[in-house]
Amino acid sequence: MTAYNNFVRDYPTRCNQLLNKFFKDAGENNLEVTLLLSMAASGFVIPYARLSESAHPTKDAESFKVAKDKLDAELKKPFLASELWGKDRPDSWRFGQLENIDGDPDSWGLKQFEALSISEQARDITRILRNALAHGNIYTRGNPHIEKLVFLSRVEHSQPELGYNCLIVSPLDLKQFMKNWFDVLGRVEMPARTFVESDLLEEIIA
Repeated sequence: MTAYNNFVRDYPTRCNQLLNKFFKDAGENNLEVTLLLSMAASGFVIPYARLSESAHPTKDAESFKVAKDKLDAELKKPFLASELWGKDRPDSWRFGQLENIDGDPDSWGLKQFEALSISEQARDITRILRNALAHGNIYTRGNPHIEKLVFLSRVEHSQPELGYNCLIVSPLDLKQFMKNWFDVLGRVEMPARTFVESDLLEEIIA
């Protein structure tokens, strides 16, 4: 088993390697969305939590301040102008709010959602993705092939009557976002702190 010199950087880098290596094969077996969500649920959610939460038990936000500052700077930008997307067009990304999610997603009026604009901050978009992935608030649209992924996050947890923020994106555009996410973290210099893969479970449980 190889060692992680820096878990915040090396783990998402390895997730990126897995995604790139197996995405084509996964697509040939109709498993590309499963692979994509698996990598996003770990390669995105774990570094996001460790760098953005000051109270995280790893204290990575303190140990890797340069990385945190770099991430914070990107999250303060409009999503479309940040390195996390980096295009002046939103492609398949759509954003809206839902008062409730009763019934089937086809009844939610998702087709009325507008494309992301330059006013949406990267922080707001990534927060929705993080919450949806962490809590399993994910839906798929399209049959037999998945064409859209739907991510839900409560507008305000203390006020459930406000409903949900909702993001819609194609699998390929989410894959591009993940690539950009991995690239942003991979370019940041961080001091080495060695982890061996067999030690990771103990660290997570601690």
